Amino acid sequence: MVDKLNHPHVGVMEAYFDMIVIIGAGLVGAVLAMHLAQAGFEVKLYEQRGDPREIEPQLDRSINITLCERGFRSLDLIGVGDLIRKLCIPIYGRVIHTVEGEAYQPYGNRNEAIYSIGRYDLNCILLDCAARHEKIDLCFNHKCLDIDMHTATLKIQNEITGQIHDIQASQIFGADGAYSTVRQKMQRLKRFNYSQTYLNGGYKELILPATEWGDWPLQNNAIHMWPQDNFMLLAFPNLDGTFTCTLHLPFEGQISHASITTYEDYYYLFANYFPDILSMIAPHLTRYVENPIETLITIKCFPWTFKDKIALIGDACHAIYPFYGQGSNAGFEDCQILLECLKADHGDWGAALPKYETRCKVNMDIIADLSAEHFEVLQKSIGDPTFRLRKKLERKLQLLHPDYASLYHNVSFTCMPYTEALRLEQKNGVLIEQLLAVEGIEDKLDSPEIDSYILSLLFDCVAERKPF
Repeated sequence: MVDKLNHPHVGVMEAYFDMIVIIGAGLVGAVLAMHLAQAGFEVKLYEQRGDPREIEPQLDRSINITLCERGFRSLDLIGVGDLIRKLCIPIYGRVIHTVEGEAYQPYGNRNEAIYSIGRYDLNCILLDCAARHEKIDLCFNHKCLDIDMHTATLKIQNEITGQIHDIQASQIFGADGAYSTVRQKMQRLKRFNYSQTYLNGGYKELILPATEWGDWPLQNNAIHMWPQDNFMLLAFPNLDGTFTCTLHLPFEGQISHASITTYEDYYYLFANYFPDILSMIAPHLTRYVENPIETLITIKCFPWTFKDKIALIGDACHAIYPFYGQGSNAGFEDCQILLECLKADHGDWGAALPKYETRCKVNMDIIADLSAEHFEVLQKSIGDPTFRLRKKLERKLQLLHPDYASLYHNVSFTCMPYTEALRLEQKNGVLIEQLLAVEGIEDKLDSPEIDSYILSLLFDCVAERKPF
């Protein structure tokens, strides 16, 4: 299988004509490796950084991931879904904190949940699972310097020894994140479209410790939110009783990362805008001063593939804001769809790769836009009475007719393509607007009169063959 040839410049040329190389051993790279190995391919997985399983995680850099149905479907196919479920916390809704008090909003009607887990923890679990595959070779501290796209040949440097190898593969996948080296090489191609948009704000993270009894300091099966007009605080539960508190602020302005820099500044911010958590978080506010400001980026590009040799996957071709909780789920779904296309085309990469990018690209553009819109919802609307009423109406409709489902439900609790979820939401929005127009609808929400009215609207949709 391996044909080592002398090379005048780098010493060794390794040709793996039946091996796939993946650049990037993050979440999507590890999952892709397992999908390919399960399909019978030999896989080499290169990662520039060291093995995270051998490195202490950075304090206050947990970056929580939320997994949902579409992500778990991909994980189940490679046999790791149940293992990961055991290490997640189910999240059944969100708790909105305002000056008037707390309001709980369930995510679903039937005890549906999304699942919270730290990115570092998830990455280590996936790498452990990948390492057990005999067809997967993990190579850490190896940097991709260059790619000859026509021959699928990489120039790889061992960051510890400095030695450089030329490695020829059958296919190369760029799973190396938003700042992908593989994509940067593809961007030199003619007619390669690329755009990136940074959110006009960044975030800092802080770990809120468990209580002295080892319990969670806040309700643990919910995401906690403190929305303001243009900034917000989020808190995600962790298995060890802690919460990851993520403070989102604009970069500039009266209340911003530029203006809030000292312990006193943070104390004043929490005392005035997040007073119900101040006593818990005050002893730890120094960490917010010390921790770095992280940025958020949306990336769109096309094409994702080059001939039958090169392909991008995950954040390398579609990084999105995290506010819909779909980044990792969408990346895992990429892996599943890729293997579906390859199976349908009987292993013909030249036919399968264009179908993979066509199926995924249109959906990823939709969820990227929805994620950007959802950021505005979380900051400005989620505490608004009209927004809360709209959510109550959505749940009422779904209880009365199981074929009706909200956009959030279809995105998070089904594997429906994002394009279809948006199409249904645009149709369903007409029903919600009709109900919002009913005078005193909130007071009548549980009345037989409103039930009858809703059923009549739903009956009209059925009669006209409109989707819910």
